[in-house]
Amino acid sequence: METLSHIPLWVAGLFIGLVILGLLQARDRQVSLWRAAILPVVMMAYSLYGVISSFGLSVVTIGLWLLGIAIAFGINHMLRYPRHAVYDPVKKIYALRGSFIPMLLIMLIFWTKFLVGFGRGVRWDIVNTVGFTGAVSLCLGIFSGMFLAGGWRLFVLREPNISPV
Repeated sequence: METLSHIPLWVAGLFIGLVILGLLQARDRQVSLWRAAILPVVMMAYSLYGVISSFGLSVVTIGLWLLGIAIAFGINHMLRYPRHAVYDPVKKIYALRGSFIPMLLIMLIFWTKFLVGFGRGVRWDIVNTVGFTGAVSLCLGIFSGMFLAGGWRLFVLREPNISPV
């Protein structure tokens, strides 16, 4: 329990902010393309920052992170998320159904990054292994890649001549 007392207070604030962000995604809403693009961009940046700040910039970490994004596009091709999005070309807005999928992905990114930071803080040996580094990089790529793939599906709704991949 003493170990947990060393967790910085800002981490709790970040967690609360991310929970609120996830809950906002769980309600039906209408958004512009630019507003719809904010969350994927932020989550991609947070995920990439997590990989680089935890493991450094290397071909392995970035390569696996990018592979994770490609896997996410494949998964999303099967899931077709967001499924029930509708684009109104007159108003130039999307009608999106609420979903807890973004909350799940946000929490997966947060807790993965938290686990790595915690592991470094308590000096877990596994954190410095190639397998752990690779697995975390791949997972963060998949989790954030799902946001990017969902954003791509929205873009394709707007531009029907583009392949949804």
